[in-house]
Amino acid sequence: MSIFNDITNLPNSSHRIQKRPSELDKCIFDVLPTNILKKIRREGFPPNLRSRTQEVCRTWTDLNEVQQPSTIAPSPESPTVFDRTVVVEIYNPNIDEISEKNRDHELLSNYEQGLLAKKFHPDQRYIWCLSKKFNTKILTKASHYRDVRTVLNFAESDHSIPVFTSRTKLIVVAQGDDIRNTIAGLEPDAFIEAIYDDLEAKKLAELELIVCNIGKRSDYIKEIKEYYPKTKIISYKCLLAVSAFRDYKVVGFDEDGQFIKEVQTEMVES
Repeated sequence: MSIFNDITNLPNSSHRIQKRPSELDKCIFDVLPTNILKKIRREGFPPNLRSRTQEVCRTWTDLNEVQQPSTIAPSPESPTVFDRTVVVEIYNPNIDEISEKNRDHELLSNYEQGLLAKKFHPDQRYIWCLSKKFNTKILTKASHYRDVRTVLNFAESDHSIPVFTSRTKLIVVAQGDDIRNTIAGLEPDAFIEAIYDDLEAKKLAELELIVCNIGKRSDYIKEIKEYYPKTKIISYKCLLAVSAFRDYKVVGFDEDGQFIKEVQTEMVES
């Protein structure tokens, strides 16, 4: 469910997004990152942002929740086919100690971006959260959105974990911090420990980081690469969101909220 639906209690639409202009604004709220939406509510829509985002919304089509094999094709001659793709939301291990504003942001943003999981395992939602108190908030938020997926916390030992192989793709959804240079409040060694030990992802074909601007932090990516030398690592140099339309597509925005037509131009492969 989108932020706009949360505000207005309107149901998600699963039909073709070819709507009247008055309804296109609803689509806009489905694709913009949370921090940009807050700015819009304070200051109003910049005209160029409205028009460019409406253009995107007009082209998006049916919602597709059918699980399919994940295929990434760098070139027609050499496609990469994964045995499975696993999406995991990672939460700050010190989440109870940060400000309420930042906790709420992480709760909502991880949920929205974590909807990407519906494309690959529509019945399960995987998370990594050390705080039992915040884990309860995650479950409460899911109930609020009428999300019936089973939530499995990899930080708890009583949950079965998918088998990761050298042909598996792992997508991590988390909040980055440009100042502290962390992912979910984790330094590189702690982040690696979380995915290597708790997720038991000891081998990976590809690791994609749905973390805003982490692609600008080459030093962080370099440390991950040293631990996973045979794994392709994908990161982005922009703000990110996941739209609930067109098969849960990852979309990008610049710091001013301008939609980036080809998010691949902000992608960094290591």
